[in-house]
Amino acid sequence: MRSKEFVIEKVTKAQPVPVPVQQAGTGEDPLYGLKLAIANKIKDLPPDEKTQKALQEIEDLLAHVEAGGRKGHIGAELDNIDDRDVHKARNLLAKYVLSLDMNSKQRLELFTMWKNDKLVNIDKLLSIGKHTIPEIINGYDNSKNPAIKELVDDLAQVAALGQGKGEFLLSVLSKRITKLHKGDLSIDGQQIEVKTQDVGGGRFYDQEVRPSASYSALADSFLKTWPPKVGAGVKVSGVKLVDMINIGEALPPAEKGKYYNDVTKLLSSIFPGMDISKIVTGMQVGNIGAVKQAYAVTNLDYYRGIKKDDAGILFIDISKPIAEFVFFTNASELTQGGLRLHAETTYPASKDPRNAYPQMRIIVTKSTPSTETPSLAVKPTAAKKPAAPAIPKTVAPTQPALKASQKNIGQEPQI
Repeated sequence: MRSKEFVIEKVTKAQPVPVPVQQAGTGEDPLYGLKLAIANKIKDLPPDEKTQKALQEIEDLLAHVEAGGRKGHIGAELDNIDDRDVHKARNLLAKYVLSLDMNSKQRLELFTMWKNDKLVNIDKLLSIGKHTIPEIINGYDNSKNPAIKELVDDLAQVAALGQGKGEFLLSVLSKRITKLHKGDLSIDGQQIEVKTQDVGGGRFYDQEVRPSASYSALADSFLKTWPPKVGAGVKVSGVKLVDMINIGEALPPAEKGKYYNDVTKLLSSIFPGMDISKIVTGMQVGNIGAVKQAYAVTNLDYYRGIKKDDAGILFIDISKPIAEFVFFTNASELTQGGLRLHAETTYPASKDPRNAYPQMRIIVTKSTPSTETPSLAVKPTAAKKPAAPAIPKTVAPTQPALKASQKNIGQEPQI
């Protein structure tokens, strides 16, 4: 028996395997001892599931020795995907793929779908209604290959190469989806605006979609004139929609006309060229739900009127455990899908014009989808109806307190 083999046979399971030193000039394989030691350890492994998995990983590693190991193999597989966005993100994607707990069969399935552009269901992505990520990503809920779900969930949280969350995910998983410029993807040749909801909702506001040049002066005049008249203070962010309703209700009749005239001018500067009458009428009757809905739709229409090159808007909500996707071109399509826009806190009068364009969410309607506009009529007041929050006071208690509206304050329209 050769000395190397004698050393190996003396090794027990509890002891580390020594690697015999190769004597120079023998002409033998310098890795012979290491190979034999590893083979001996493999022979002594128990016949269980853990051993099977370990052996598959070893086999997989050996299969790709010539390709530079698993890392080199993954890089080569990514290079073989005919997608420029994949090539730009090659190193980043390789790290994520390498971190996946999958066997060679599962990896082959993933890359086969990826190369053949079968991961993203684009027809479903661009159809009316709300769709969850298992509907959009083929194989996402495949229990036999959980690595697909793991990779997609990881990539959904990535913002890289000038792309936001959600955008990056779609652009690297399909060659029919590619990055254009800020906020836009090309999907099957159509320019699509992407809005992603993560911590907060997306805004229909950017360098192109802004208030008119008169906004700052009108907002400043409003803030200095009207809240003090009813003993109301002004928050740092400005005056909210509900506060504007409360101010109008607290003013004496003689001043209401001028007040709503100023409100109309202010709103017209936020949405130049748009019909803002529904917003103003809703304020006058005290229906905050109708006001918020009219404001949201007007904001969307103003945005779409400027973004004429966009075929539509893809709204991606990754804030939920199961991400959701909604594609639409206007509010009517949302309604057809049983959905509507929901505007978060809105400050039409603010030092920062961005606050006049609220963060938006898309929510399910509470009633049967309809194309009708929510009624602006005052609804009957229910017994013991909770009052809406009053505008913060910053003046002495001797001044008249501002009463919150009792006309549907805080309620959303049922559409």
